[in-house]
Amino acid sequence: MNIDKLADTSSVLMRSLLLSCVTLLLVLTSSGCGSAQKSENAEATPAWILASNKLAAQYSHASAAIFPESGSGLGYREYDSLAIRIDDELESRIEALLLDWTAKLNNLLAMDAAAFDKNFAPLKLSEKDREEVKVDIRVLLEDVEQSLKRRELEKKYGEIQAGEVSVGVFYSLRDLINEQSPTERKKAGVDRFRKYVRGFEEGGKKVRPQSEATKILTEKKIKLFSKKSGPSKGKMYWPLREEVEEYLKKSPKVVEGIGNILEQSGRTDWKEDYEIFKVQVKTYDSWLRTAILPVARRDHKLPKELYSLALHRIGHRSPPEEIRSVARAEFKKSLIEYRAVAAEIAKRDGLSDSSPKAVLRHLKKYVETDPVKVRAIYQKADAELSADIVKRDLVTLPKVPLRIRVASEAESRIQPVPHLTTPPFIGNTGERPEFVVPVGSSDKLAFDDFAFVAAAKGLTAHEGRPGHDLQFSSALDRGVSTIRANYAFNSVNVEGWALYAEWLMEPSMSLDEKMGLLMSRMMRNARMFLDPEIQMGLISPKDAKRVITEEVAMSPEWADLELQRYMYKSPGQAPSYYYGYLKLRAIRDETMKRLGSGFRERCFHDAILSEGLLPLEILAEKIRGLSCS
Repeated sequence: MNIDKLADTSSVLMRSLLLSCVTLLLVLTSSGCGSAQKSENAEATPAWILASNKLAAQYSHASAAIFPESGSGLGYREYDSLAIRIDDELESRIEALLLDWTAKLNNLLAMDAAAFDKNFAPLKLSEKDREEVKVDIRVLLEDVEQSLKRRELEKKYGEIQAGEVSVGVFYSLRDLINEQSPTERKKAGVDRFRKYVRGFEEGGKKVRPQSEATKILTEKKIKLFSKKSGPSKGKMYWPLREEVEEYLKKSPKVVEGIGNILEQSGRTDWKEDYEIFKVQVKTYDSWLRTAILPVARRDHKLPKELYSLALHRIGHRSPPEEIRSVARAEFKKSLIEYRAVAAEIAKRDGLSDSSPKAVLRHLKKYVETDPVKVRAIYQKADAELSADIVKRDLVTLPKVPLRIRVASEAESRIQPVPHLTTPPFIGNTGERPEFVVPVGSSDKLAFDDFAFVAAAKGLTAHEGRPGHDLQFSSALDRGVSTIRANYAFNSVNVEGWALYAEWLMEPSMSLDEKMGLLMSRMMRNARMFLDPEIQMGLISPKDAKRVITEEVAMSPEWADLELQRYMYKSPGQAPSYYYGYLKLRAIRDETMKRLGSGFRERCFHDAILSEGLLPLEILAEKIRGLSCS
């Protein structure tokens, strides 16, 4: 799953605009997850979920009053046509929201049982219900407190973000205008786009077009932080030069992609706005090039406080020094298996060079770019994996088939890695998670690391079943609380499960498929030490690229994407895959030891999925009470 977008609509948009705003993230690559459709059936839903969802709805609507895109991403249709109001009061509105909810949630936790229950009347809560609701309250409180901490550090360092206007609009519209969206949501996307382009009135005030408003707000932050009397005492922390250059390079193609999305809306009254938007983005990007790029920093390392907070928000509970140390030790062990499988393939196929790099080069001869054939390859992989899951009784599968879609050329350029998009859970009308497979452009592949046939099954296990699709399909079908489906989301619990899912399905794979799987696992392992080492200044980007291309044996093009991730796209996120995988393996080992002959694969995995996306330290405590008898 591409957790760069790992995100609901508003968090993607706000990362592109400000990044300092409340992180309602998390994505997966598109809309966030709210309470499952099943959870709306009061007769079938436990009282604690109803109570938790009542609280979550209050918070979601309070957030959506500032970020309408977040409410829309959750599935509240009344926000579909609305857009964020970027003005002088935005920062104070965000801070007031966070402070208000910090107080509310702390007050709830401090109440006695009688006072606590009054907040959820007329529901009748048992002691166990209260315990479950309080778990959710603590999860939401941590999310709010970390958002406040992030804002404090932004002010302390005088952090300036390069707002990616075109990218934010692309993801905002894609969440509303896609193959699964009902007609009214697609049409509402055009109304939202018009607000981005022409501005709008709210509360008796005129809101500027988004590109203009973003520029003005950034300029005001620069002026504020440059003052010795300001919150940063004159310190300025500019965006990374490479980040600004990368956005400016891809922005024209992103604008083309926005046009392609609008074509699917079922309306034609957007074309004049689109022409205006193209000019607006060109003007904004020109300002970035002349005003921000010359002063952008060249040192990719984040201040230690910012990096440590990034790790914590993503779900890590270990310091960066420990994370990289564990990862380095794991990498040495993994290399032995990786090289052994490569040698076996080389012997079988008569290759003179048995290195992983040479063997992968050999396997990459079998690349498919025809969209129809690509989809067929992944459908076959899904069918084989699902059959083996049933045969081995590993986990309960959804009754609905996995949705697999091949991305358009424009979409593939913007987001060139396989990923899962998730549907709105509130008010869901049948929309399902969707495994999206990019293809190469008409002239060339962006990179060939996931285009060869032997990589398909490992990718399907990760993005499809039993990986990400199963996480979110289970939330849809079983019903979990909004907080556990959305606000508890972090990369460690989500990506850790997906990598664990790959490991679980390794016995289902041929030798070639296992090589593709190990390539991906080695990359996730390498991320766990390269990201902190890059940020701690223990390895240069050049040497990190050598590890990726020579030891992991992936392409230089992929290595460049990895370095972008570590340096500016999402520092701290990359270690989450292998970190979460190790934590889940540890939970499994502990459970197997405790249950002995009573351990059952399906019981264990269903129990994990039934808890939603709880932080793994909380999940571990819950699984300690599991019985499979």
